[in-house]
Amino acid sequence: MATIDELAIAYKNGDTSVYDELCDKVFKLIAKESEKVWYKLKNSVELECRCLKQIDRILSNHFDPAKDKFSSLLFYNMSKERSFFLEKRGRQTPVYIEALASVDDSGEAKPFELEDNESNFELAFEERDGLNEKIALLAQDDKRKLLILTEWSNGTSDTKISELLAQSLGGKTEAHRKFIQRFRKQCQGRLAGAL
Repeated sequence: MATIDELAIAYKNGDTSVYDELCDKVFKLIAKESEKVWYKLKNSVELECRCLKQIDRILSNHFDPAKDKFSSLLFYNMSKERSFFLEKRGRQTPVYIEALASVDDSGEAKPFELEDNESNFELAFEERDGLNEKIALLAQDDKRKLLILTEWSNGTSDTKISELLAQSLGGKTEAHRKFIQRFRKQCQGRLAGAL
């Protein structure tokens, strides 16, 4: 079984068949390094991707088999990338509950208490149920209208909806876009009449 340095030398000498095996071994090292600092990162995948992009740069620009060891260059670049990433982008600052405590009028510290959000959740579900009922009434058991209304409630643009309709139901996007415009006017009329 070849080492990372042997694979890198073989690749540098023109053997492209070892590239996948080299990337696999390098990825395992990057994942291991990322796991060492996982608690400091907001997004460890982004750090791993940045380190993986360094492989080609190291192989093409910096690696000379006569002078360097690939593994040394790799570890140097990974530690440099990790430091940059933690300083500039991904450091996660912990929040302690003690820091959220406040002081009352007499100067004594009041402990932080979490709010009971159960009623907020129930209200959100009731609003969503009401929205689903309105969507069902406006759609009138039409798949196309139901898809349009659902996507509108998610904030999707008419252009994207027409592309979705063309993919799922067939037809041209322009025809679906025109139907969406007509349906929007119908919905506005029905909702204005209901108020």
